[in-house]
Amino acid sequence: FDTSVGDRELDRRAGGAGVGAGRVERARVEIGADQSGDRAEASPLTDLSSPILLSFEGTLGQFFRPDGKDRLSAKTWLGRMSLSNMYASLEKRTLPLETDYPWEQTYAVTYELPVGASVVLPTPQKIEGPFGSVVREASQVGQRVTIRLTVVSSALRVEPEQYEAFRSFCQRVDRLTDERFRITLPGEQP
Repeated sequence: FDTSVGDRELDRRAGGAGVGAGRVERARVEIGADQSGDRAEASPLTDLSSPILLSFEGTLGQFFRPDGKDRLSAKTWLGRMSLSNMYASLEKRTLPLETDYPWEQTYAVTYELPVGASVVLPTPQKIEGPFGSVVREASQVGQRVTIRLTVVSSALRVEPEQYEAFRSFCQRVDRLTDERFRITLPGEQP
């Protein structure tokens, strides 16, 4: 696993230049902490109506963990989404929940597998509802495996009677973004 390549796109419709700049810097620090030979780039932060695109390349540690004999599992999402913690940590609400602004995040992470390694790709997933959506796609070309996840939060206001469904949506998104996929090293069967 010499190289991982990833792109992260943030839609900052109402975030402001300061917020976007902070996100870029934080992403570079978190991603660059345990890399070697890395490259990190960010799109210009001058137009508040356009997405921010972060690109980075390098050797990433802490992305894989042992998952049986001669097997590893890898992350499908960089970091933790934690929508439940941000928006839906209460069991019930008596007052409406208001979020700051709608947003969209897309991660496309490509893993370069060692020659002879095999992978069980995660199944494509699509969750849509009145509060947003999440779409996961996976593909493999040769030894390169790409996982693409897009999460959209469109809820600006959640009424108390909608909260249970909203909380369920957040939990489903969190479970999906926390999933890992398995990689079998050369010489073993999946």
